[in-house]
Amino acid sequence: MIPLIACRSGTKLGSSQGNGGAVRSLPSARPVSLPHRALREVLHGTGRAQLALERLTAILEADGLPYAIIGAFALNEYGHRRVTVGVDLVMRDEHLQEFKRTHLGRGYAERVPGTGKLLDTELGVNIDVLSTGRFPGDDKPKPIAFPDPAVTALRGSASRSYRCRGTSS
Repeated sequence: MIPLIACRSGTKLGSSQGNGGAVRSLPSARPVSLPHRALREVLHGTGRAQLALERLTAILEADGLPYAIIGAFALNEYGHRRVTVGVDLVMRDEHLQEFKRTHLGRGYAERVPGTGKLLDTELGVNIDVLSTGRFPGDDKPKPIAFPDPAVTALRGSASRSYRCRGTSS
């Protein structure tokens, strides 16, 4: 199962919403090293990747482009805490191309021309957009392909849990 999150509500990921108001903090008895600072930012919802995710999803929502969040942000929503420095999404290729036509040069750039490897130029965060129907890893056909977020991703209720159709929990 690929954890998917179709964020369409505008709520902030990494915030205290949806987790009973609990926000964990790290002890600060000694100077905070970069890894600890990054972890604290993730736990408090203030990391650059989270800000880039919020900015990107707001744009996708405003443009009406379906997407699904995958990777560390999806795992975090399932309660598996991961620190990440990038954003991973699944989109239809035509929606990615529409986003690129509208937003490249306006806060976003291609890291690799002609691909879904993008950069949020304001925050310096890598964004990887995987295309619906493509295959994980080497892109060779296998039993699983990246699903279409417009039909596969489900949004949870107040618990903000998200899952792929046909899976449990």
